[in-house]
Amino acid sequence: MEGLATPHGRDEEWFYRQTQGGRGIGDCGGSSVVEKALKNSKESAASPVAASTAQAFPLAQLDGRSAYASDPPWLGEGVTWDDGSLFAAFRFPSAPASSPVTTQIALLRAVNVGGKSKVSMGDLRQLLAEVGMENPRTLLQTGNLVFGSPTAVGVDLEQLLETEMEQRLELRTDILVRGVTELSSVIAQNPFPQLAEQDPTHLVVVFLKSAPDDESVRALDAASGPERVSAWGRQLYATYPEGIGRSRLTMSLIERQAGTRGTARNWNTVLKLAALANG
Repeated sequence: MEGLATPHGRDEEWFYRQTQGGRGIGDCGGSSVVEKALKNSKESAASPVAASTAQAFPLAQLDGRSAYASDPPWLGEGVTWDDGSLFAAFRFPSAPASSPVTTQIALLRAVNVGGKSKVSMGDLRQLLAEVGMENPRTLLQTGNLVFGSPTAVGVDLEQLLETEMEQRLELRTDILVRGVTELSSVIAQNPFPQLAEQDPTHLVVVFLKSAPDDESVRALDAASGPERVSAWGRQLYATYPEGIGRSRLTMSLIERQAGTRGTARNWNTVLKLAALANG
């Protein structure tokens, strides 16, 4: 009992309760006060040797009349002296450390395209709220989600959302998640800044499940016609100067060559997502 540690440097968290003859005679705060009260309790007890000790001592066990009796058990130690008097040092239980909420962007692969994998953005927002995400927002009708995640990020968040969407919405699709900082880096690392400024609808970012190797990127660049392909991390940047409709650089080719799944967004959409996430 001696040498009580002050939890988290917060002296006011510590209290004590002392009883004699079945009634409480002390209830004060501060670790230094508790130390002094313990010393006095030992000196006034019939025997300075503890007969029993306990942890997580509920106040209701001390006097039965405490206003705190319905609260969770207090953390600390209790001592019963040989003369029946009781001393307990305790503190308010510390609340579990909460994880900071981080802004996340989730991109659904191939939804509401060609009449397949139909889903409403309202249903997606409701699902996000139901699984504990904060401030869910959507952009366009192609499965672009922005929200705050208090727990999962990255691959864990992808798997969580994929599972929940399949179970709740019967929607089976890949989901690509990026944090707001990572999305900002995707924009900053764009290797085609001139095209982004002059013709952003013909610049596409392909968000991938895993990073492609250099050989795959070179093969994609060589296989295309006027298109150009570059990579940074888990993203491919592709230019479509003649448009996407007739290009040989299709998503099927990209996924097959890269050996992973992905989803594409044009540059305007990428910028709008970043603005929504940072708003």
